[in-house]
Amino acid sequence: MKANILTTIVIKFIFGRRFTHLDKKNEIYREYSSSHKNRFELIINHVNHYTMKVFLLLVIMTIFLTSCDTHEHLTGNYYLGYADSEEQTSVRQKCYSGYTGNIGGGIFYVEWNDDFIIAKQHPTLSDIDFILGNIRRNKDTLNSFNQSSLIFQNNSEQVIDSLTKLVIRNTKIKSVFDYTLIKSITFYYLIDLKNKIKVKNRNNNDIIVDVTYFCYNLNGLIKLKCKLNVPAILPNYKYLYRLD
Repeated sequence: MKANILTTIVIKFIFGRRFTHLDKKNEIYREYSSSHKNRFELIINHVNHYTMKVFLLLVIMTIFLTSCDTHEHLTGNYYLGYADSEEQTSVRQKCYSGYTGNIGGGIFYVEWNDDFIIAKQHPTLSDIDFILGNIRRNKDTLNSFNQSSLIFQNNSEQVIDSLTKLVIRNTKIKSVFDYTLIKSITFYYLIDLKNKIKVKNRNNNDIIVDVTYFCYNLNGLIKLKCKLNVPAILPNYKYLYRLD
């Protein structure tokens, strides 16, 4: 009996500390695993929260950008397009892929009926440079798919070239990347919806477009209206006085 008791005491003395040490190790491991599991869960929760915030931000931005770019119907497949700012307001044409800019930004006045559209523009230096480039290249279409033919007023190259130099010399606008509207200059566009012509687009395909005339002064527009029998006043108009 005493021998059995003594044997038990010896076994506990020899192996008990080792078993106790293993129990402590297991306990530490369980605590470590639990700690890392909680940390991992926190990271996952943080990532999910961050992902949700990014997703919501993208949704809000999409809604905002969509709402900023609106189109007001004029006639036919022509619209007055409002982009990110009023300064980018332009006359646009609806096509199979959406809307394409027919007349550049800075449109502050437009009037129309079923046969004609007349638009007035305060251009940027970029608009002036773009028009001058088209004149010099003798192109009869703007550099965009399905845009109307531009027919220029006589002496347009000399006048537009002089305007470019005057703007650079007499204003703070020195670069085509400055999109400030030059309100001292007004360009006039007249779209003849009754007359179609065949032109080549940038893909060298034949397309049928409405004839669009460009005038660098009011006198040229008046003469053009008489030539095309355009009524003195068209029944519909839109005036963006803040741009004038």
